[in-house]
Amino acid sequence: MELLVVVALLGVITGVGLPLVRHDGSAAAWSAARTGLDSAARRARAAAIAGDTPVEFGASPDGHALIVGGSAEPLPGAVTARADSSVRFQPDGSAGGGTVVLDDGARRAALAVDPVTGQARWTEQP
Repeated sequence: MELLVVVALLGVITGVGLPLVRHDGSAAAWSAARTGLDSAARRARAAAIAGDTPVEFGASPDGHALIVGGSAEPLPGAVTARADSSVRFQPDGSAGGGTVVLDDGARRAALAVDPVTGQARWTEQP
């Protein structure tokens, strides 16, 4: 009898706990993707300045990776990225301007690059 109660309690705990673990996984992937996109934009700008040559930054055609200077960096989980066109950082730190949008099906956020300063800022999107 006591074993039956223990098994029932484990079933309840598992039923409640597993959805929370799955949700935390998507939140972690979302956070990692945002951090990765921000970092990639900063690295691309820094590489353009340090190398005294333009560096392209954007999303892969399939949306599952970021492109920095020709190298692909995969995005975590179910997060995808899209950009209307790649952003070209110039040696003086400026950029052609542009926006890269992250989406995981539940959330969407855009990293917009200022064409004059080359600085990036986040905007949440519905």
